[in-house]
Amino acid sequence: MLGYPHKNFHSGNILLIDDWDYISDFGQSGPSNGQISDRKLACRCMNTNPEKRPTASELYKEIGFWCNCTHDEYQEKEQFGYKGKEIKVMFEEADKTMLEKDNNPE
Repeated sequence: MLGYPHKNFHSGNILLIDDWDYISDFGQSGPSNGQISDRKLACRCMNTNPEKRPTASELYKEIGFWCNCTHDEYQEKEQFGYKGKEIKVMFEEADKTMLEKDNNPE
């Protein structure tokens, strides 16, 4: 993994050709801000072995846990390898990084 997540991921960037899925428009890709939780999830989603990729239900549960953690729920609960308070800190740091980038464009 290069550490360059797609920064503008939406349904218009997903191509379906026969039974193959592709992500397009890598012009929006850039360096990761270092958030481990989303990197781990992205790596699992792109596993070369389809059997090791998370299901839609698993993704829903994990992202739902992240969302709840950012709203002060489950702070002491550990799930998916992280405690809720760790997830909250990661999202707060990501928000801070995004604000800094917005205020200091390159």
